[in-house]
Amino acid sequence: MKLESVEVKNFRALNDLYKDKKVNIHEDITLLVGKNNVGKTSFTHIFHLFLNEGKFDFEDFSLNTHKKFKKVFKDYCELNNVNEEFLEKEENHFPVIQLKLSIKYNEQDNWSKISPLITSLQVNDSIEILFSYEPKNEPMLLENLRALYEEDSTFNVIDWLQKNISDHYTHLITPYSGGEYSEKIDISTVKKVIHIHHIMAQRSLEDGHSQSNSKLSPVFRKEYKIRKSSEANYQQDALNSNVLALETAITNRNKEIDTELEGFFEEFINSFSTFGFPNVEGANLTLKSHIEATDVFKGIQFFYKSNEHLLPEKYNGLGFSNLIYIISDLLSFKNRADIKAAELNLIFIEEPEAHMHPQLQSVFIKKLNSFLSNNSINAQVIISTHSSSIVSSSKFQNIKYFSKTRNEVIVKDLARFKIQLEGESKDVKENQIFKFLEQYITLVNCEMFFADKIIMIEGSVERLLMPIFIKKVDKTIIDTKKLSEQYISVIEVGGAYMHRFKEFLEFIGVKTLIITDIDCCEPQHSEKANRKVNVKHEVIEEKAHELVTTNPVLKFWIPEKEVIKELLEITFNLDEKSNFNITYQNIVSISGVDKSKCGRSFEEAFIIENAEFLLKNSTKLDSIKNKIKDYKNEVELILDSYEIYDFIDRNDKKTDFAFDLMINEEDWVVPAYIKEGLKWLAK
Repeated sequence: MKLESVEVKNFRALNDLYKDKKVNIHEDITLLVGKNNVGKTSFTHIFHLFLNEGKFDFEDFSLNTHKKFKKVFKDYCELNNVNEEFLEKEENHFPVIQLKLSIKYNEQDNWSKISPLITSLQVNDSIEILFSYEPKNEPMLLENLRALYEEDSTFNVIDWLQKNISDHYTHLITPYSGGEYSEKIDISTVKKVIHIHHIMAQRSLEDGHSQSNSKLSPVFRKEYKIRKSSEANYQQDALNSNVLALETAITNRNKEIDTELEGFFEEFINSFSTFGFPNVEGANLTLKSHIEATDVFKGIQFFYKSNEHLLPEKYNGLGFSNLIYIISDLLSFKNRADIKAAELNLIFIEEPEAHMHPQLQSVFIKKLNSFLSNNSINAQVIISTHSSSIVSSSKFQNIKYFSKTRNEVIVKDLARFKIQLEGESKDVKENQIFKFLEQYITLVNCEMFFADKIIMIEGSVERLLMPIFIKKVDKTIIDTKKLSEQYISVIEVGGAYMHRFKEFLEFIGVKTLIITDIDCCEPQHSEKANRKVNVKHEVIEEKAHELVTTNPVLKFWIPEKEVIKELLEITFNLDEKSNFNITYQNIVSISGVDKSKCGRSFEEAFIIENAEFLLKNSTKLDSIKNKIKDYKNEVELILDSYEIYDFIDRNDKKTDFAFDLMINEEDWVVPAYIKEGLKWLAK
């Protein structure tokens, strides 16, 4: 039996993960990723509330339901005559919180356990279970609320529900199969089929200074109780023989301690007798040890051996302590699952990366499947994480990306993205896009899953200087949140491959700025290795209509234009509401000369707009000081901007040039095309 998909309605930020917005669950590991406060924890917590009969609060209803509560209440109070037809309409009911599980079963599953969930004789291999938190008696609830309103016209239904909803709402469970719902069933029936276990994020592990008990103590105490409770049914089981051996050892030790206690406390006992205690004739006072197995586990601590010395757990790293805790909890879950013999086991692990360094995080997720298999733990695992290391070491199609727009959470399924991409593409090259994205995101960079916004750049120079660009542009931002206060993921990828991210970025919907180069050349050179063109004023004026770009992003994504003249005529729109925008070099007027200039690359655009800075600081710029030392004024330098850029490029000095600018960051300005792009992104 396997859980195939989950639908959630009206729970916290998960207002409508319902119908076509279902979350598919994989047979092995499902990964929930996304920024903070996008519903990942809520998604796992709703299982606990329904399957462990937890207590819902009114605050668990999504904010969007408040309008519905108010409307239904208002409409009911305005009725002249209360009639049954009011509640026959779906829109006249109070909101309910729902969790729907779609499950596949087969002939190997225990029919006696799952048969109460089968609602039709029609041959089928799937069932659905609908969990609801809904009114116990909605007509009576509405009538009571109406009476309260008639007594006090200022009555606020939301305030009242916040205090009293638990008295009027209840848990209900309804199976569904073969096209029809059945009668309500009890949670005990469901628990015979489904068993869940949560391993919460370990935010309070030992910090190395406390002398308190090990974090493993409660795990081992729980494990002992499980084995102890099963002793009567599993006398021959090796696990339970260990329980008996432990208890025998403790009993024997208690006897040994009793003998020592008699001598240790003899003076105390004699003193008690002096005052006539105990006062029952023939009674003697004695002391006995009463150590139980649970007492042993309370004081247990984890040690590890180093150079023949035993070191306590507090000397171990917090990351390893967390890893050991998760492994121990999984093994303990195995025994609980075996005892309960559930058909469907679900393990939820929240932020397993806590305290782990990136390499340990990668090892954990890579080894998890084999660990479960080797220990016969038959379960589907759902992990919520903020770790790019865990994501990069996981299967790409197992990722469920949680994002939020206003009060609505949207879950993007990377498995669906793959199907969508392959289904739409007829070209063999285009069918390689998913493979490229999978390799890039899992091997190079997957931070975009956790970013507020994304900046895509072509080279290392822009990547090195981006923090300075942002700092300088932030000083000019007044009416919007500064970029430095947002989580920006900077993705470096070559211009030849940048357009391959088009479908993926559109799929996840994160606001993205692409900073690229205009890359112009003459058409006859567009396919040649050396296709640079010195874009001087006369070329712009006379040949712009003949020049083309070699940049695939400009040609095939935004703005889907190839002719340089058309690209230069496009004005960057700061007010554009699209999630995607692109910026590249454009024409810049040369002060003091009746000419204009367009840089072909970042370096050339920087030279054109920072000629004064370059001349004043020429001796400090080791990468180009020998090239620019003979220029007499700014105009000369600007007119030769291409030659200076070409010198940097031919001599592999791009990174050196970036370092020079980093060291001398005070006086130069951010090229205009980058500045206006970053201002757009900040909005």
